[in-house]
Amino acid sequence: MTKYKLYGFSSPARVSPSFLTPIFESNGEFYVQKMDDKDHIKGFEKISLDSLNSIQNDSDYCFEEGDDAIFGVSDEFSEVTYETKDRLKHYLRSKISNYIDTPFFYKEVSDFCEMVLPEFYGCKSNKDFLIRQVVSNLIPEFAEKNKLRIESSHIKPNKRTYELQLSDLIHKVENPKPVLTSDHGSLLSTYERFFDFAVNKHKKLYEHSSFLSSLESAVQVLSNIKENDVYEIRNDLTYILNFNLRLESENKREKFKFKNTKIKRKHYTKMLEQWDEIEYSSVNSEGLSFVIFVTSRFTQEAQRKRRSEEDILHITKR
Repeated sequence: MTKYKLYGFSSPARVSPSFLTPIFESNGEFYVQKMDDKDHIKGFEKISLDSLNSIQNDSDYCFEEGDDAIFGVSDEFSEVTYETKDRLKHYLRSKISNYIDTPFFYKEVSDFCEMVLPEFYGCKSNKDFLIRQVVSNLIPEFAEKNKLRIESSHIKPNKRTYELQLSDLIHKVENPKPVLTSDHGSLLSTYERFFDFAVNKHKKLYEHSSFLSSLESAVQVLSNIKENDVYEIRNDLTYILNFNLRLESENKREKFKFKNTKIKRKHYTKMLEQWDEIEYSSVNSEGLSFVIFVTSRFTQEAQRKRRSEEDILHITKR
């Protein structure tokens, strides 16, 4: 049986991140794999590389009919990652939250992995993903102008070391938390400023109901989240989304699961006590999903800026 060497990959979209098409070579000619419904290679189809944007591969892997088909992606972590479908699913599921700034690629990953993030709840059409892409593209400019950043919650004492009291020492033992902040103080104020910024840039956002309802959802929900801990914002908002979806019991909606420790269960119980079901039910689930999307993008952008600044500081110190 003829063996086909893995020659490289082609990106049909000619952009990254994207899924890649494996290219095989045999006797100086090039092929793509044809797959059956079980993702096995059932044959190879001859192609021309002239019109393809190809990335050459330096491996010696060979494939033949009956082998597991391979799938590839290009993302910010690697120019090429390729595996069988099940193994690539595992890789993509571990990275999927990093793709929220590229909603159309996220959509492909979500379909491939059969996985939905709360940031994209309610997205049903390409228009829904396009609106998120438009909003996502605005966040770097907003973050720069409004000094969106991650800072430590630990405040250094003004006292000299020898003047520290026992209470100060106990306080110092507590681990500082990374908090999301901006020139506007609270997360709610930051969201409100971003909403105004976005609709001033793109008037057509007024035509999209989930983005419009996100402002009311943000007002009701973010005012009840006291801390801007970057590791807790998303969990708190996702828990509220789940609770809201349970109230919509007439519809069988997807739930977004994450593990709750005993401490977290107490935290959520206390949070729920601040509202009654009427207040929760007035929060629009699709609008709340948009709040999760925007705040997750805030965190993503602030983390990237922080890493960039740390890299610059590291280079300067050397």
